[in-house]
Amino acid sequence: MQPAFASCSHVPLGVPCDSAVDVLPLAGFRSVPLHASLRIAYRVSGDSMEIELKAGPFSFLARLEQDISPAACGWLMERLPAHWEFLQGRWSGHAVFARLNGTARHIGQGGISRPDAGQILLCAGDDREGGELLIPYGPTRFACPSGELFGHHVLTVTTGQERLADLGTLIHERGSLSISYRRCSTPWR
Repeated sequence: MQPAFASCSHVPLGVPCDSAVDVLPLAGFRSVPLHASLRIAYRVSGDSMEIELKAGPFSFLARLEQDISPAACGWLMERLPAHWEFLQGRWSGHAVFARLNGTARHIGQGGISRPDAGQILLCAGDDREGGELLIPYGPTRFACPSGELFGHHVLTVTTGQERLADLGTLIHERGSLSISYRRCSTPWR
């Protein structure tokens, strides 16, 4: 059994917290349940910010693309901690996505529809389609039944990219995978 991870305001990253099932609320953030199957945290490294993604046996590091998509990256960071359910992106090829339920509408439309594997996109959506977060793991054309979609490039996987296809296969076989994000200011070990 995988351990739950508590808010790192008092527990270092990676240290299990036996009594915690929920993230402890941080100032300005809502409390959401943590799922041990995947956790995401971040750290600042020089001028760039890295995001860690863990899903079962998979571990990835991604660079936050603040210079490319500042508003979308700001939106993403404001949501930490957050929880989304990722599904196979059946209209987009080799990608998984999470519905954002209209929470990113104010960001506006992005400019990328054919991301490379590891170029994670945020699509703001509209009143009818509430937006998506897309993780491509192979050839991808970001789309829906009515046509092509365009997203903001918010993250680039820098470590573990060769395992993205395995993550996609796992989500495809399971049908979905819960992904939890958390904000962490504790140094990594």
